Amino acid sequence: MTGEDEVPVEYRLEHLLQQLAADPDVAETDVVLERCGDRLVVSANVATDARRDALLAAVRARWDGEVGDEVEVLTHLADTERPVP
Repeated sequence: MTGEDEVPVEYRLEHLLQQLAADPDVAETDVVLERCGDRLVVSANVATDARRDALLAAVRARWDGEVGDEVEVLTHLADTERPVP
């Protein structure tokens, strides 16, 4: 069986994106992950601070190493007009 270090980074990043999309606390599909040296930079546009925090926490839980935060909270994405059922 291959170790985590033997799996190409591109595959690990794609697997992480799939996990983030499937995670009910995150459920984000428009996430960009980029390696910058030893650092993994997370970029996305999200609707709330809570969604940003959940996204970053999920990445940090699944990635060994430093995680850079380029996530923007765009409050106009939040649907405040419609009540939650």
